[in-house]
Amino acid sequence: MVRKLIILLMLIPALTQASDSLRTVSEFGRKIFHNMNMSDTLNGSDRFDSTDAQRCVRDAANEVGNLIGVEKAKSIVTTAGTWGYEVEKDLNSILAVTIKRTKFSKPVIVYPFEKLLEAYSQQSSTYDTVAYFGCGISGDSIYPYPIPNRVDTLYLIYRGSGTKVSTYSDTVNLSIKYYPAVEYLATAKAAAIMSRDATYWQAYFDKIVGGLK
Repeated sequence: MVRKLIILLMLIPALTQASDSLRTVSEFGRKIFHNMNMSDTLNGSDRFDSTDAQRCVRDAANEVGNLIGVEKAKSIVTTAGTWGYEVEKDLNSILAVTIKRTKFSKPVIVYPFEKLLEAYSQQSSTYDTVAYFGCGISGDSIYPYPIPNRVDTLYLIYRGSGTKVSTYSDTVNLSIKYYPAVEYLATAKAAAIMSRDATYWQAYFDKIVGGLK
């Protein structure tokens, strides 16, 4: 499923038409019924109704948002003796970190967590503790090294998950170029419930690839 979605995200931007408004979860739900050639009613069928459609949209929008990520900024105040600091649930990646103390500021190198300690172990025995050697990333958190022994401020630029949607009236706050990915993934999820997954995935891939010819 993820592989298919990645291919969709690569192909869709070239095909997407401009739009002057964002869609809600409910509006995407109506798209599902249209794509599946089903009546858009509150009751739907015994196997699939509007509630099911909107649930598929919610899940698809959150998956696409997690996959593409959204660029964000955040400041973290360190505490003496505290090593790990959560950045955000579903953290995608850290793009840049700067440390600031009074008038002093400098960029901090960001390492994968296992590389942080490996690189530090290769340094000489003397170490200037005025600034951090680097920051390690593990899961949703950042780990400045050495462990802070004072109050500092770390300024982060990172990629986090897209805006989560949970209710039917929520707006899918992603770039409209990713709207087809949300629509197609949601429809595929709906088709799976109706035991029509393979047919609908193939139909959408044919439509997208055909549009590039």
